[in-house]
Amino acid sequence: MIYFFHSDGWVARLLSRFGQLILLNVLLLVSSVPIMTIGAAHTAGFHVLIQLIEGKEIAIIPTYLQVFRQSFAKSSLVWIVLLVFIWVLGINWLYYVQIDQVFTGWVLGLCISTMVCFHLFQCTFFSLARYNSNLKSILVNDIKIMIAHPFKSILLHAITLFPFLLMLLSAYLFIFGLYSACFFSISGWMYLRCKLLLAFFRKYEKVE
Repeated sequence: MIYFFHSDGWVARLLSRFGQLILLNVLLLVSSVPIMTIGAAHTAGFHVLIQLIEGKEIAIIPTYLQVFRQSFAKSSLVWIVLLVFIWVLGINWLYYVQIDQVFTGWVLGLCISTMVCFHLFQCTFFSLARYNSNLKSILVNDIKIMIAHPFKSILLHAITLFPFLLMLLSAYLFIFGLYSACFFSISGWMYLRCKLLLAFFRKYEKVE
């Protein structure tokens, strides 16, 4: 029993990781209060999670704040463009649903555009946190990966969206999701995404 709570035991490691995620969750919430800073918060959060997953010892708060400042310009630019893109897509989806024309060629193009938008949201901030490349190269490479592996990309996004689909099944799950977001579910969701994206992108890193 004592071994379980030893510093090298799995229980201690699990509790330590849970505490790290709670701290990161607080940082993400506070730095995302102005909607325009969500992009920089995502990049900083991914950077911290990458370091934790790879077993590196880091000071979470100083590391987060440093990456937040350094990536603010690039991340904010991407986030603002995505917000505009999401707004345009939302208007178009609302229009076609209202006129009951959801099985047309235009809607197919809308589906592809929505997929591209979500893929960029999913991967771009991770790439900004992972790689020291210019924004153009990151965006081009992320699009190339989606085109080269459309089914893997769709599966990756489906797994990422699964928690939100669960929240829509029940009012209790929805309330629990909102409540847990105040403590650990935002960082936990990003942790899942980071693990999946690392496994996905490491194949290309090995090739390079």
